[in-house]
Amino acid sequence: MTRRLAPFVLALATAATADARAACPERAADAALPRRDTAAAWLARLAAPDATLASAATLAAHDERLRRDAEGRPRLGDLGRVAGRDEVVRALDDRLRSFRVALERGVYATARATAVSELRAEAAAALDAGRALRVAVGPVALHCLPFAEPVRAPAEPRFDRNRCGEAGAQDAVEVLGRFGRGLRVARTRFGLGFIADDAPLSPPVPAALEDAWRRGEGVVLQRPSKLGGSALPAGTILKSAGGGAVWLAKARGFVRSRPLRPEEAVPTRRLLTRRAFLTEALRHLGTRYGWGEEGGGRDCSRIVLDVMATFGVAMPRTSASQSAAGLDTVEVPPDADEARRLALLDEAHARGAVLVHFPGHIMLYLGRDRDGVPRALHALADYAAPCPGGGETILEVGRVVVTDLALGGGTSRRSFLERMTRLAVFGRRPAPAISMPLSIP
Repeated sequence: MTRRLAPFVLALATAATADARAACPERAADAALPRRDTAAAWLARLAAPDATLASAATLAAHDERLRRDAEGRPRLGDLGRVAGRDEVVRALDDRLRSFRVALERGVYATARATAVSELRAEAAAALDAGRALRVAVGPVALHCLPFAEPVRAPAEPRFDRNRCGEAGAQDAVEVLGRFGRGLRVARTRFGLGFIADDAPLSPPVPAALEDAWRRGEGVVLQRPSKLGGSALPAGTILKSAGGGAVWLAKARGFVRSRPLRPEEAVPTRRLLTRRAFLTEALRHLGTRYGWGEEGGGRDCSRIVLDVMATFGVAMPRTSASQSAAGLDTVEVPPDADEARRLALLDEAHARGAVLVHFPGHIMLYLGRDRDGVPRALHALADYAAPCPGGGETILEVGRVVVTDLALGGGTSRRSFLERMTRLAVFGRRPAPAISMPLSIP
């Protein structure tokens, strides 16, 4: 009897396992997350949307400080200066060595058979002359390594670790020299890397315009515009040519645009207000996720970099560095409970625009919605969700979304709020605590 029942019991167990997997797959697309958020809806709830969070002068001074790293060294992403050959070579050698070791140890993998031997080359020997400041006239992929083939971590193969970013049309690109066959070393506002020899770039910026492209005043398009025959999206940062006009880079040279109307563009050197911050942040809603801007998308730190650039603040590229780049920084105690974490978030938000960080991710905090739920905008690849019958699944998002901070709760990853470690605040500093004198009888 037992032997007759065994196949039946096994079949039931197999069916139950299959049902459980169907109810809680390892990965699935999130179809329930989209929300219709607009700057107007958020602004309608604010009593003073145009109150100053930080002055233009404060942001400009802070931008100058951010042009150096924690050790006081100039950042390679600062195109306002000419980078020295030695610092470029040193940065490239460090990069190549780090990736070579990761490939040798199996931390990363690539289909390029000669990758390890290529990464043994020393940048000083491979970097030829050919320095020139140019401007992207189309998307320019910046690779971390001197080849275009993807490099992936076997533990998380979706992301190409060889993507260091992408320059968009009208972004300055400083070409530093040729590297091997078909590649150039280049600097952009978000880092150092390798671009294709045939990347869509302008001719070298004329000497008379170089200072304007390196350190000149910028303006931010507030609506899609067609200028000089080029269609440019809202949020594009252009260089002022004076008199309301801007400089436009073309494949064959540079032209001055017609004067822009006040409603078409605003200066990057401006007040940081809640209205301006929410407008620039929510402009990115729905943009596809892309590690290193793969496929024209945006990752979490690039969204922060792009939003803050519209206020003239050149943020560092990584989420960890960005979390320490505010006018004020709030460290979240690891043992803080939910009430304490929310109190820290509310206090920071009352003082200014807030970036919320936990290891590996960063978000732009929007505030509490009409139901009092704290929400943030971020480029989100995926998150973990508990399954009704036990276990958890990874829900894939793959775009810029507005979410609450409870997402991920009840899973091994924990909620965003539970993982929160640091807040970067762009606003006034907290008032110093007042020590009350002891009363001596």
